[in-house]
Amino acid sequence: MNEVKLRAATTLVLARKESRIVGVGTIKGVRKKYAAGIAGPRKSGYAFPSESPELGYVAVDPEHQRKGLSFRLVTELLRDRVGGVFATTDHEAMKKTLTTAGFERKGKGWRSQRNAELSLWIKS
Repeated sequence: MNEVKLRAATTLVLARKESRIVGVGTIKGVRKKYAAGIAGPRKSGYAFPSESPELGYVAVDPEHQRKGLSFRLVTELLRDRVGGVFATTDHEAMKKTLTTAGFERKGKGWRSQRNAELSLWIKS
């Protein structure tokens, strides 16, 4: 994740242990064309509002993984949010986090540029 992408985020949550950042999560700015592409037949095939923001860049330092930190980051990102949010992932642990946070998997999976099986997740 680079500085340009962070600056485009509408919401940013950091997790710290003392002075060290050990986790980060964002809500990305609305990208209508990108969302429409995810909803399209070449990707998920599941229609959702293109004005939906995307939850993204949830990352936890390896030393602090498997302690529920990604769920806490997602919970904070969604705390005051009104309206739907979408996420895409190929990461099994993140799928569990999204499910626990109230997201539902929608549509069909598709291949990423890294040849991973991506899936669409929606929280209404």
